[in-house]
Amino acid sequence: MALISNGHSKIPSISIKPSLKTESMSIPYEMMATQRILLHLVFVILLSFVMSCASSPSPPTQKERAMANQALEILLKHQTTHINVAFEALSSWSYSRYEFSEHRGTTQYESSIGLERIDASGNSVVIIDPDSTSTETIDGIVEATLPEDPPYFSERFVDDFVYDLQRDTSYWSRPAYEIKINSRPGRDHGLVTNSFIYDSDSSQLVHASFHSVNRTILFQEQSSYQIQLRPIGEIWLPYRVTMSVSMKLPMGKQQQYIRNVTYYNFTPRTAD
Repeated sequence: MALISNGHSKIPSISIKPSLKTESMSIPYEMMATQRILLHLVFVILLSFVMSCASSPSPPTQKERAMANQALEILLKHQTTHINVAFEALSSWSYSRYEFSEHRGTTQYESSIGLERIDASGNSVVIIDPDSTSTETIDGIVEATLPEDPPYFSERFVDDFVYDLQRDTSYWSRPAYEIKINSRPGRDHGLVTNSFIYDSDSSQLVHASFHSVNRTILFQEQSSYQIQLRPIGEIWLPYRVTMSVSMKLPMGKQQQYIRNVTYYNFTPRTAD
């Protein structure tokens, strides 16, 4: 520090040298990363708001409404009854049951295999003993595939879905007809796809599948369920029941659950 005279008094002079280091002005990397995340969340929220404010989808055409009425008339008559009867009929048959289950996580993996034979007396002969995760009943899969009050059966939400009836198809080499239901874009039901196949001769529901995708800002779930029957002569019995649920969670974490149950080697039980 030097003294400068102005004719009256001496004023201290301070020399300031520029420094190449400006640590107090720098932004730490962690703060920059946090800012990017916050900006991304703000963008997603604004995008969701803009999409919600967009014009609502156009209503169904007269042709689409007529198709929906035809499909619902069939679906409301025959929904879960035939599936339940098929599983109840297993008590009159000997059969084998194979089951596979799997759980995948970000850092873990578990799987299980089970195989059993139901003999002529109705007793279970375990060939491969499954883990406890595989011994649960399949009621939950049946309920998820065929819920009691789905929105696509409600008159209130019928315009939120597109219905398609295909009368000329086949299933297990037999004439069949299929009903497909898809959520209409822009409606508040996520992405939903359903399929119901009926045997043409008996009008029995022999195949049902359900697929949905639900997304939020930080979460996504994709679910698929399927029930298949197969003919043994003129009787329809369970063939395959499958479930697949995949979830994407925050911080890049993922979870996946798979279950597959197959019935085969059917022979009628003889009366005692």
